Amino acid sequence: MNGLTVSRRSIVVVLVTASTLLLAACGGTASTSGGATGATSSAKTSTAGSGGGGMGGMDMGPSAAPAVASLHLAKGSFTAAQAAAPLTFSIADVHDRTITTFQEEQTKLLHLIVVRDDLTGYQHLHPEVDAKGTWTVPVTFAHGGTYRVVADFVPVIDGKAYGRTVVTGKLTVEGDNTPVPLPAPAASTTVDGYTVALQGSLNAASESVVTFTITDAAGKPVALGTYLGAYGHLVAFSAKDLAYVHIHPQEAEAIAGTILFEGQVAAPGPHRLFLQFSAGGAVHTAEFTLVAT
Repeated sequence: MNGLTVSRRSIVVVLVTASTLLLAACGGTASTSGGATGATSSAKTSTAGSGGGGMGGMDMGPSAAPAVASLHLAKGSFTAAQAAAPLTFSIADVHDRTITTFQEEQTKLLHLIVVRDDLTGYQHLHPEVDAKGTWTVPVTFAHGGTYRVVADFVPVIDGKAYGRTVVTGKLTVEGDNTPVPLPAPAASTTVDGYTVALQGSLNAASESVVTFTITDAAGKPVALGTYLGAYGHLVAFSAKDLAYVHIHPQEAEAIAGTILFEGQVAAPGPHRLFLQFSAGGAVHTAEFTLVAT
């Protein structure tokens, strides 16, 4: 590839199916992907409320044991409105102790994904945490329904950094909950004046490649900026059970507006993809439907 090329290791975190999820008030489920990222001594680590910084003497090697047990939402129900409401939660380990120390991943201590169960209303948020390990972020729910909440992070427990970990919960939003049918698969979509073209496929049996090319209204390649330390971020949810996959780019030709992802989903079937990229000084989210084989 010509131009600026950045190589990154693909990170895939797959959630357990929705049938194993607990109600938000009772916590959530966890999935740990220690081999996906691996904790290293050069990574930034922060104790809740400390504002960042390293921790001397800490063992930053990856651990194979499950890091967390549940996501505890302080409030399990909201009302649909145009104004934001605070979403508050904490994360507990297998001994039900609130985790207060986290390792920075993609420039943030925690990434929170919120999406309705019909795969609309997607939001990628970055909560703030206090000294007691309580996370808070303003969330706007434009429509009612049941929403999946996904927390994606690297915890540090008893001085050990674990691998990339995901915990989930769900909450209910009162209001119009008319379901939106999953859009048919398409090779391109338009967002904020940019055209995003998709090439490639998703596979449940092995890793496969998906490439996105972004052009402007004149059809010219868009110069990409970085967002959270990368030229693009790709999240996929299964339409069947909301299984979640987060894939990092393998390569990005920033000048030509092309981003290549390599990853694997948990099972075949239709998925909703959410690509986030930075262009023109703003972050944009392009959505696709793709049927995995």
